[in-house]
Amino acid sequence: MYRTFQKSACTLAIALSISTISSCSATPETAEDWQQQGIIQTQRGNLDQALESFDQAVLLEADNATTLVNRGASARRAR
Repeated sequence: MYRTFQKSACTLAIALSISTISSCSATPETAEDWQQQGIIQTQRGNLDQALESFDQAVLLEADNATTLVNRGASARRAR
């Protein structure tokens, strides 16, 4: 039973990894896509690129408070 659980967990981890890699390589189109790109870039420490992604998200959806907060947090870290 434990071995079956391990196999299932590994299969799930691989599927999630493939999904994440696929979504990262796609060109962002929506404000949500740009925001996710900004979050990923922030986590990687690429703060200038993160700010550019958040700026694109704001251009598409200026009233999204989450994007504005994430952009502000990245800008603060970039100082």
